[in-house]
Amino acid sequence: MQNLTKNKFELWVFYANTQLLEQVESDLIAGFVVDLEKKGKDLRQKLYNTQISEHSIEDLKEVKKRTKSNIICRINPQESLNLREIKEVLDAGADEILLPMVRSLSEVVNVLQVVDNQALVSVMLETNSALTIVEKLDKLPLNRFYVGLNDLAIENGHQNIFTPMTDGTIEKLRPKISKKFGIAGLTHPSLGYPIPCKVLLRMMLMFNCSFGILRRSFYKDLAQFSAHQIYTALLENLEENKEPNLIEELDADKIFISNAVF
Repeated sequence: MQNLTKNKFELWVFYANTQLLEQVESDLIAGFVVDLEKKGKDLRQKLYNTQISEHSIEDLKEVKKRTKSNIICRINPQESLNLREIKEVLDAGADEILLPMVRSLSEVVNVLQVVDNQALVSVMLETNSALTIVEKLDKLPLNRFYVGLNDLAIENGHQNIFTPMTDGTIEKLRPKISKKFGIAGLTHPSLGYPIPCKVLLRMMLMFNCSFGILRRSFYKDLAQFSAHQIYTALLENLEENKEPNLIEELDADKIFISNAVF
């Protein structure tokens, strides 16, 4: 498995389609995310403005064939272990498996046993149950944690998906995690709605995030900037602000996020 990226902060891009793959591939990104999660998602998110991917195992194979970049594959929830799905994803060449909607330690342990070091395994933190067992999860041989703000907001009835970043949830969660940690999506620092990306970047630095994911806003903003321009702007912004010392600015960011209208 190749080194993920020359940059300490990893940029991961959600795969969209083969037409855009060449346009967004770059040495500045760590790799691509192929999203196979569908189980229960339509029902869970039907009243919310979320994006549900239509990827298939064939998309994973196609990305593997067309790029040398690393690939994270988000599979379906594994409360009932799906050996066939895991095997298909491994055979298709996923470098890392991302496990969503985790509610118990046992389901993660079961997946780790099936994967058996054939790929890295990582976990989405998007249920209250997962948050309560995060210290136990952190002791497992996992690669990264990613906070799923959409599903966490749905579970807690929050209209503002960024509430965990301002109500103390992430402050309490972050010290319990020693693995790679990420939260929120990214685009060009000058763009982003209703929260400007530059505000999210400052918050991500405060929470010592080690990676970010570029998805819906990123693809929309390719109409204004090239993928390379967005990657470069993000990494330059992170470098310029890697030691935030303006407490007043961070406090203002929290207030701005709390008052954002969705």
